[in-house]
Amino acid sequence: MKKVLLVYNPVSGTGKSVLFLDEAVAHFQSRNMLLIPIRTPYREETLQELLGGVDLVLAAGGDGTVHRVVNSLMQHGAQPPLGVIPLGTVNDIAENLGFSPQRFDLEMINPESLSLVDVGKVAGRYFANVASAGLLADIAYKVDQRLKNNLGKLAYYMQGVAEIPNFRGVEARFVADGRTVFRGDMLLFLVLNGCGAGGFNGLMPKAKMDDGTFDCLVFKKCALTDFINLVIKAVSGKHLNDPNVLYFRARSLEVAAPPEVATDLDGEQGPPLPWQVEVLPGRLKVLTPRK
Repeated sequence: MKKVLLVYNPVSGTGKSVLFLDEAVAHFQSRNMLLIPIRTPYREETLQELLGGVDLVLAAGGDGTVHRVVNSLMQHGAQPPLGVIPLGTVNDIAENLGFSPQRFDLEMINPESLSLVDVGKVAGRYFANVASAGLLADIAYKVDQRLKNNLGKLAYYMQGVAEIPNFRGVEARFVADGRTVFRGDMLLFLVLNGCGAGGFNGLMPKAKMDDGTFDCLVFKKCALTDFINLVIKAVSGKHLNDPNVLYFRARSLEVAAPPEVATDLDGEQGPPLPWQVEVLPGRLKVLTPRK
C-alpha cells in the first residue's frame, strides 16, 4: 500500500484545510493509499522521520506551508514528489504549477504526472517561487491571521496601505552572474522562479520554473505616486517597460543592502541581507495537474 503524507496548515485561508481532511482521507483510501496527516507547525525531526517511508508528500495551505515543506524535502536524502493543494489566502506556488484554487479538485492529483522544477537557495534556506526585500516585502507575514481569514487578499492590500509611511529608498548593489547590473537606491526587488508573487500573477509572463534561471525585478527609488502607478501597471503586466523598473535574468545573484531591510522567502520572513542567491536546476520533483 502506498503512503501519502499530508502536511496541512489548520489556519490557512479560511481554515478550510481542516474541513478538507476527511475528503482527502476518503479520496486516497478509495485508491488503496494510506493518508498520514501532520499539522503545522511541526518538529522538523518528526517530518524527516516520516519522509523516509512515504511515496508522496502533499502540502495543503498557502505559500508559507509549501515553503516549509520544500525546505524539509531539500534537507532529506531520498526526496518523494511534492503535490501542492491550494488552500491559502495567496497560492502563488500552486498557481505557477497549474493548480488553480478556484478550479482545484483532488482528481487533479496524479502521482504519475511529475515534473522537475528549479529551487532557489539563499543563506542555507530554499525557496520555490520568490525571494524579495524592501518596501512591502514583509506584508505576507505581518498581516494578522484573523484578517486574512476574514478578508482574504484584501487584508494584504490593507497592510500595503499601512506601509506607505515607511516609503523610502535604500542603497543597494546587484551582481548577476558576476556582472554588476545595478548600483543605486531601490524600493523593492524580487527574485522570481515563477510568473507571479503576492497575488500578482503577471509579474513575469514568460518565466518558467524549470529553465534554470531566475527572473529579477528591481523597483528603483521614485516618487510615491510613480510607485503606486507601477503597482497598478503590474496588475496588468505592463510594468516591465517602465523606466523605474530594471528587469534581468540570472543564475546567481549577489545582493548588497542594509541588514535591517525587510526580506521574504515564499511569504515567510527571510534571512537578513546581504544575500548570495543561487538557482538549483531541476532539484524539486513536483506533481502537475491531471489533464
